[in-house]
Amino acid sequence: MIVPIKQQNNPNVPAGQPNSQWFAVPVMVLNTPQGTKSIPNPSGQQVATFATLEEAVKAIEQAGFDAEFEGRLLRSGHEAYPQRQNPAKATPFQAAVLVEDTLKKAVPLLHKRLGDKEPQVLSAALQAIGQLQPPALLKELLPFLGHDVLEVRQAAVATLARYGPSVLEVVSPLYAKAATEGRGNDKAYRVRLDVMNLYLALLHEREATVLAPVLSQVLHAMEDEQWLVRSAASQVLGAVAKAHQAAATA
Repeated sequence: MIVPIKQQNNPNVPAGQPNSQWFAVPVMVLNTPQGTKSIPNPSGQQVATFATLEEAVKAIEQAGFDAEFEGRLLRSGHEAYPQRQNPAKATPFQAAVLVEDTLKKAVPLLHKRLGDKEPQVLSAALQAIGQLQPPALLKELLPFLGHDVLEVRQAAVATLARYGPSVLEVVSPLYAKAATEGRGNDKAYRVRLDVMNLYLALLHEREATVLAPVLSQVLHAMEDEQWLVRSAASQVLGAVAKAHQAAATA
């Protein structure tokens, strides 16, 4: 039988402080010659609390039961607690917890794949990161603007756009640096082009004001030595005008 563990706020400790959370377990209270004892039990009507998850798991195991926390069956002494139930028979809650847990574990793996030498793998990893949008990986995406492979560059632009306006703070300096690189620097040219395409993607279903901090860069790009950059900048200005007109008539 399974005894569930629930994480709760400790009312005796302010939030954010050590031990501000504890782990609650249903227990049956027994009167013994040695005094009252609280024994973990799935049918228990009272609750005992533990400072750590490991302590709660050990108490449940000593009572002869399995411990469950957030849809996972746990064993003491293990960092990665195996899920013993058949995933095909998991409850909707357990399935959702399993998915969420898997996605959390996927972030460092996707980060590792950013170093993959295969463009298709790299593009797929970038697309997955775009769906998850882990803040810790935002700056890790910048080197892929201006990449040698078009597919990778397009994936990087789409992924950065999914982070929303917060990317402007890190992308704007990248454009400023690339703008100082003169004729013949293909990498800098591709970066400038990708940044303009990123600005265009950021405007999708957003107001024109989202690009207010970088409009000077768009105007600068209108004079770029490369015609594709000039073309992309023109598209950005057209999209800005369209979004601005839509907001004015709304």
